[in-house]
Amino acid sequence: MMIRRYRGKTLEALRETVVKEMGSAAVIIHNQKINDAGLVGKLKGGQYEVIAAVEEPLKEGSANSGTNIPTEEILNSQKSQYMGIRRSMKMLDDKLAALDSRFEDLVNKEKQIKTQSDSPDELQFIHEGWHKKVLSRLRKINNPEVEDYRKALSESLLTAGGIYFRPTTGTAPDIYALAGPTGVGKTTTLAKLCAQAVLKNKLNVGLITIDTFRVAAVDQLREYANLLGVELSVVFTEKEMKKQIDAFQDKDVILIDSQGRGPHDLEGIEAIQQVFSSVPEINVVLTVPAGLRKQDAVSIFNSFSCLDPSCIILTKKDETSCYDGISTLFELADIPVVYVTNGQRVPEDIKPASSGLITAMLIPDNG
Repeated sequence: MMIRRYRGKTLEALRETVVKEMGSAAVIIHNQKINDAGLVGKLKGGQYEVIAAVEEPLKEGSANSGTNIPTEEILNSQKSQYMGIRRSMKMLDDKLAALDSRFEDLVNKEKQIKTQSDSPDELQFIHEGWHKKVLSRLRKINNPEVEDYRKALSESLLTAGGIYFRPTTGTAPDIYALAGPTGVGKTTTLAKLCAQAVLKNKLNVGLITIDTFRVAAVDQLREYANLLGVELSVVFTEKEMKKQIDAFQDKDVILIDSQGRGPHDLEGIEAIQQVFSSVPEINVVLTVPAGLRKQDAVSIFNSFSCLDPSCIILTKKDETSCYDGISTLFELADIPVVYVTNGQRVPEDIKPASSGLITAMLIPDNG
């Protein structure tokens, strides 16, 4: 490649010179206006400089008014200009990012102020999606009381007064499996359900656990099983699960305990699903803490929805006074809440869910 520099009074004249000397294939890769120093330079009014390049060799006998420029010098010049442009773009990006951050802060602050001004304190534990529903049902009440808010909220709640444990003589047993995050009290809750079915409903119950990762959990459930006089089986695989379900066909109810899994442990949840898949008639009960936070409700629902839960049990009501995430879970899952647990005692600390109980949690009477 041939690269040359030209100087002249006008760009038009320089272009003609480039074409004449280097041919029509030549390309002007750089141009700038320059001013010579001193009085003479000012009187001349300045000049233009262009740098042209061509792949083809120059024709013999052509004029040589241009000056050959080393390729390295041109590359260094272009690199310097490129780096300058990059620095300018970075400065612009930084300023735009700062403006974006300030704008986002202003928008969030405005939303917060608007929410605080539009939503009464009674709705602090209810996600924003239900605020409009509740408030629209209170339009005809000028000064609503706590009970008015609860009544309006109850229309959005889906509850069932516990699980209907029944004798199934001559038919297949009813099967319920508890699943949910780690540490929510599934094993203790399962023992409470078992005690209710045995002591209150006088049913023949079989217990199965797949929570083999925690030895203490198996021992705890075995202790409850011995006290209640029910059979307990530990299974590891879907084949073992199917075999044990077949062995428990003389039972009225089969209750299954599963290992706790965090909402981000998708592999672990998939393993539970695989074991459950061998029992098509299984009813999965999603077991979550009553103090569930808003941001966790979405991830828990998304992760455990693959188990196709049919109802919800809220645990550890006695350990929290803030219930700002469960209404989000209710809307996402759209399945009934069947029980609320409020302590460790077996079988006492469990209550059938009702709209009154849930609304009292979500809209507390602080007066």
